[in-house]
Amino acid sequence: MSGDSKVLQWLEEGDVLPGKEPHEELARKSYDKKIVGWLDMLGIRARIKDEKNNDAESIINIMSQMASYVSSACDKYVTDGVMSYLQIADGFMLVADLEYADQVCSILADVQWKILINLQMLSRGAITAGNVSVANNGSLIIGPAYVDAYAMESENAIYARTIISEAFLSETKEHLNFKYIKEDTDKTRYIDYIHYIMDKQSFDSKRMHKILVEQGICKELKKSYDPKNTPKINIRQKYGWTISLLSRNKIEII
Repeated sequence: MSGDSKVLQWLEEGDVLPGKEPHEELARKSYDKKIVGWLDMLGIRARIKDEKNNDAESIINIMSQMASYVSSACDKYVTDGVMSYLQIADGFMLVADLEYADQVCSILADVQWKILINLQMLSRGAITAGNVSVANNGSLIIGPAYVDAYAMESENAIYARTIISEAFLSETKEHLNFKYIKEDTDKTRYIDYIHYIMDKQSFDSKRMHKILVEQGICKELKKSYDPKNTPKINIRQKYGWTISLLSRNKIEII
């Protein structure tokens, strides 16, 4: 009897297919309340379009470097089963248990700094908390909090900053001790990653300024903030905000 005939016979006899118990139901995937962070490199699309100065290899190298920053910061938490992350083109999504609020803030601050100092690029992100689900061993992340984090970054962050939602502050209030969350002039809370790095590395403003000069960051910021080089104001203001952030930390580059 052929395989198809056997299946038809089982169905005619009212039996279930082999390997499945009668009335067995698969458990449905549910949402869990967790922290969701999203960070996106700015300017990568312009580099991709500029094929004369940026071939495919250079773009892949940039994304690979960002991936290495994320993996080196997150892998130990992934091994412990308290965190997941997923690279999506030139950005990455991070999901963590609510107890790891400080660690999430630190990771995004570290990655944002490394993108600036090593790649001479700006980045923008958002952190929130809410319902999310991670499936397929971390290769799929879905849920309202995922949508919220992405929308916060793309619609509300505006400048090259990682902003913080009220939901994140509310849901993690028993765990959050990260002292580098500041309030901007537009009342939006953000991570001051420059202040964080200065304290972490024991840099004073002079030492930080020296590093920024040596790595070409000061020159790049001034160049990109100049209307002659960056006529689009929505792009120029991202560099202006970063210059302002440095000034708030007593680092003057202009």
